[in-house]
Amino acid sequence: MSELNYLSLFSRLRNLEDQMAKFDDEVNSLKTDLDAVKADLATASTGVAGLQQQISTLNTTVANLQTQLQSAGLTSDQQAALDAAAAEADSLKASADALAANFPAPTPAPTPTPAPTPAGN
Repeated sequence: MSELNYLSLFSRLRNLEDQMAKFDDEVNSLKTDLDAVKADLATASTGVAGLQQQISTLNTTVANLQTQLQSAGLTSDQQAALDAAAAEADSLKASADALAANFPAPTPAPTPTPAPTPAGN
């Protein structure tokens, strides 16, 4: 093999090695970004679940209040305010449920296998 062909081949191998190193860097960067997105999604899912629990507690409180106050002979304004509170609690629950549907619990992503190191390193 001529020296010129050897140098050309060596140059091409060096370029390929550089490109593979850049690719490895980009894959590692992508993995870091994916881990950050998974963490953000887990936080959002937890926040939505907490919000749903708070709204559920609010709905229970409003329902209990309605039951207790119905026998007290409320004025029409008081009854309207209580009905509005119950409707608002139901609306909040529906909104939280719709939000939760957009933030399903994250599933663990498969761990990528590391790229083999080129021979000679």
